[in-house]
Amino acid sequence: MAINWTDNKVFNPNAQQRMPMNDRTNINTAPARQMPGVTEDNTQMDKYANNQNRMNDNIMNKMIIEDQLMNDMLTDRQGPPPVMNKEYIAGFLKENIGRGVRAEFPLAGGFYVDKAGILREVGVNYFVLEDYITHARIMCDLYSVKFVTIV
Repeated sequence: MAINWTDNKVFNPNAQQRMPMNDRTNINTAPARQMPGVTEDNTQMDKYANNQNRMNDNIMNKMIIEDQLMNDMLTDRQGPPPVMNKEYIAGFLKENIGRGVRAEFPLAGGFYVDKAGILREVGVNYFVLEDYITHARIMCDLYSVKFVTIV
């Protein structure tokens, strides 16, 4: 089968769409007939169509709302991350900034090392203590700490 590029609207915008010759012979030109036993004001079919339209509208509305919620969740992430909620360790520590703290970290063999100071800063996975004597700042791994004592 050869392709006629001159009738293609992409290459020739003035071309008119023509139906192939073998498709023209199968065109049914008879007028549409009404099915027996069906009236134009068939209320049962109207009810069904209205219910279908209503269900389709509800589904579309739900999809639109879900899309809006997802967009809001992805674009409106302002402020601290949810781990800063007081139910998380970082959130609990953040409420105690400025207070004295002793943090204990486990070592091998069941031993612990502790760091003490004033709690100055809390991040998502770390916290910063200011040493009582030297005023040096010590950054501690939040996930390595075993015990925290607030003084």
